Formats: sequence, C-alpha cells, structure tokens
Amino acid sequence: MDRIANAFARSKKENKHLLIGYVTAGDPAIGDTVALASKMMESGVGLLEFGLPYSDPLADGPLLQEAATRSLKNGTTPDTVFSMVKSLREDSDKPIVLLVYYNTILNYGEKQFANQCKKCGVDGLVVPDLPMEHREGLVRAIHNTNKEGPVLSLVPLVSEHSHERIETIVKGMSGFVYCVSYSGVTGKQGCFDQKVVDFLQEVRSYTDLPLAVGFGIRTKKDVDYLSQYANGIIVGTGIMRKAVDEGTEKVVEYIRTELV
Repeated sequence: MDRIANAFARSKKENKHLLIGYVTAGDPAIGDTVALASKMMESGVGLLEFGLPYSDPLADGPLLQEAATRSLKNGTTPDTVFSMVKSLREDSDKPIVLLVYYNTILNYGEKQFANQCKKCGVDGLVVPDLPMEHREGLVRAIHNTNKEGPVLSLVPLVSEHSHERIETIVKGMSGFVYCVSYSGVTGKQGCFDQKVVDFLQEVRSYTDLPLAVGFGIRTKKDVDYLSQYANGIIVGTGIMRKAVDEGTEKVVEYIRTELV
C-alpha cells in the first residue's frame, strides 16, 4: 500500500489538487499538535507534513524558526513526533510526511529512524539539507523497511537553481517531488509567474512522480494559478501563522475558504 500515491491518484480522479498542509510538531504546545493536525486533515488537507524542530533550520523563515524554537523548548524530540503520528493513525489513513533535517536523522541513526517511521505510520521523509553523497545510505535504510506494509518514501526536493542536477536528484526517488517555488526561506509572499511555470515544466520533463509546489503560497489566487501546473500545493507559513495568532478554528476556516 502506498498512501502517498493513492492520495495523488484520488485527487487526479476528482480533478483537484492535493493540499499538503504543514505544521511544526510541538508548537504552540505538544498537547495541541495532534488536535490541530486532525482538524487540518478533516478540513481538506490531503497530506500532512510534520516539521521536526531543529536548532538551525536553514530553509525556514522567521515564523517557522520561532515555531521550532518554541517546540524545542517544549521538549519535542523525534520520539515525541513518532508518538504524535501513531495517535493520528488511530483515526486517519491520510499520508503523513516528516520534514526533517539530516543531522536529526544522523544523530538518531538512519536505520533506527527509518524503522521508527515505518512502525508509527510515516509515509515519507523530506530532508532539505540531505547531501547527495549521503543519500544512498538513507535510501538503503528506507528500502530495507519496505519489504512489507505501507511504503515509506524519500521525497526529493528541487529548486529553481537545481537545473542541471534535477534529473540526478529525482532519479530513483518516490512519493512526489517537492518543488520550491523561489530561492530563499519560507514565509515570503510569493510572486508566481511564467518563471515558476517554466521551472515546474522542467522538473516534469525528468520524472513521472507527482509535483508539489511550496513556499510563498497563501491565497486562493495562488492556489488556483499553481494548481494548473502542479499536482500538489504545499502551505506552511500561512497555516502556522493562523494557528499561532488565531487558533485552530481559524486554521480550519482558512483551509476551507482559501486552500482547497
């Protein structure tokens, strides 16, 4: 069973984009994360992206950096996040991926991390700072967990500056391709034009995997434009800003009115 592939297939059949919603695990409080994530999935999020807090999150803008800092102060660890995923699995079979920095995996142990992901019901890993020279070891650890049960994927991440490396980055990967819509960190308001379209079409020329685009997506206008060219829409900062400033019910309203 491949929950990620099934989710994208359902969305395609319904002629819709798959909404991928991000939440920093353990923020604003460890006890609130599962309830927030559950509400998000009930409201239209088709794939949940859980961010593991890290002390130096290079790809994150100020809001998500602050969320990670609070989460770490709250005592969030990889095992905390695995427990959250296990709780969510009691009520939902929607795919869940972890956005995790490589040092976290390395400190935990690649094999052990992959095994725990499999055991609790994680479907994929997005590792934004994974060096190409270390990818084979993580791929092998993940492959060894996939002999039975739901598939665990290593999701490739590409940006507009990947160009000549795109083919190498996506080769042999699974799940979907995480396409970064602009250079820099999360949280900036996106300005989506033909340049982004050209980038997505370039990625498409190298892979049949679903394409999901993220960074800077906040409004229905953004979603409507980008969903013409991508299979999935990733929203993180917009959701987290609502969660931190206004609470879960405003997150639900935001998802239903702007994102699905």
